[in-house]
Amino acid sequence: MRRENNGGPRTVFSGTMWETALVKSLLENAEIRVLFTNEIIGGNRGGIVNPNPGGEVNVVVAQEDYEKACLVVQEYLKHRDS
Repeated sequence: MRRENNGGPRTVFSGTMWETALVKSLLENAEIRVLFTNEIIGGNRGGIVNPNPGGEVNVVVAQEDYEKACLVVQEYLKHRDS
C-alpha cells in the first residue's frame, strides 16, 4: 500500500490479525521493526473490543524501512496468491 507521507511511519500491509502476524514475522526476519495499528484491544467490560469493525490490522514500518518492507510484502503476496 503506497501513500503520500511526510516522512513518518508508513503502512505496508493490512489484513487479519493472523495474516499480519505472519507478515510481521517476515519483516522482523529481514531486520525491519514493525508496529500494528487497529489491533484488537481489551475492553472495559472484560471482553474483547475491535476498534476497527472491518477486522483489519495495519502493519506499519519506519519511513527508512519502507522500500525494503514493500519488497518483503510483495514476495509474501506473490507466494500467498499462487
